[in-house]
Amino acid sequence: MDVELIKATTLTDVDKTKLVDLALLELYYARENSIATTAISMTLNATHNIIIPTADDLTILLPTAVGIANKRYIIKQHYVSVVTTYITATFGQTIEGDETITLDYIDHPQTVELISDGTIWRILYKY
Repeated sequence: MDVELIKATTLTDVDKTKLVDLALLELYYARENSIATTAISMTLNATHNIIIPTADDLTILLPTAVGIANKRYIIKQHYVSVVTTYITATFGQTIEGDETITLDYIDHPQTVELISDGTIWRILYKY
């Protein structure tokens, strides 16, 4: 599937066909990935892909990065009730050198995508 990135300041800036393409991409991505919501701290496993914490002050524990190279997780704060989410590496591993990273709701909920390089966790993006 070819994907064109769209940057728009208003909805009128986006061609309607691009909106349809974007909606199809979101449906495809959701179908191919499991989405889990959680109101308690949790440890991720191979069945998780997209995690949406729905309560404040939760810790999301990552599994070992060893042996699961290219495994990705997206963690997206819920837009209403989550102020801080902690994401912690386990087994002495790190996330780009840190044991824990934090998502802080300041003016919008934050999202991070992480990938295992087979040794540690890498941040693909954090917004």
